Amino acid sequence: MKIWRRAVATNELGNLFQQAADIASLVPEGLQTIAFEKALEIILVNNAAITRRKTPQRVRIVGPHETLRGGRVGVRAPGRIGPKSALSQLLEQGYFAIRRQIADIQSHLKDSHGHEYSSKELAVSLLRLVREGGLKRGKSAEGQYEYWTERRLLT
Repeated sequence: MKIWRRAVATNELGNLFQQAADIASLVPEGLQTIAFEKALEIILVNNAAITRRKTPQRVRIVGPHETLRGGRVGVRAPGRIGPKSALSQLLEQGYFAIRRQIADIQSHLKDSHGHEYSSKELAVSLLRLVREGGLKRGKSAEGQYEYWTERRLLT
């Protein structure tokens, strides 16, 4: 049986047998043998799956209406917000009321909001916001791209 080969170590095997015996003792006497075998199989499979996973599983972030393979709905992993979300927050706050270069945006996000993004990450997200119509883009006299919005916030 393949499951037996998946047991972590011989000294843990006794503990696994005891767990299966405890579970089997809860059912009527005539079913205890079958219950023991099934409980042991499940315990060994679960134990092997846990011990095989040496590194954390990658989490795929999906939208609210998407599902992962197998029909499970994806859950957003905790952590930093993405560069586009951070830039969208700045856009809503009126930060782009004047022309800003990537270096200015990058230092503002780092100093004021605690978000560190590479200029490449920001450039991709800024370009997406330009294409969506949220921002305007043009080159400065030095040849650097500048980003701004023509919308004015009402205060």
